[in-house]
Amino acid sequence: MPTQKYIRRSAAIWETLIDQYQQSGLSGAQFCREQTLPYASFCKWRQRILASDDSQPTSALPEPGFVELNTWPDAPDRPWRVTLKLGNGVELLLSQP
Repeated sequence: MPTQKYIRRSAAIWETLIDQYQQSGLSGAQFCREQTLPYASFCKWRQRILASDDSQPTSALPEPGFVELNTWPDAPDRPWRVTLKLGNGVELLLSQP
């Protein structure tokens, strides 16, 4: 009775496999069946590779900077309020009385 050995693949090989998957038009499960890949490992590596791609800075994004907030010309004494929702329920509130 043959035993199936675990094949250790490098990150570079997984990157190539994920690229092939994205071009295949197949579902992840179908791609894994055709390539005889463990689906759980495929999902883990796909998530890892896609997350690392998102963390790479792109030249299309503007440089971080500051935005000057001015009062409305027709209502200089009018108070303003800005709420920044940062995620996970964290909000930053800026206001002028």
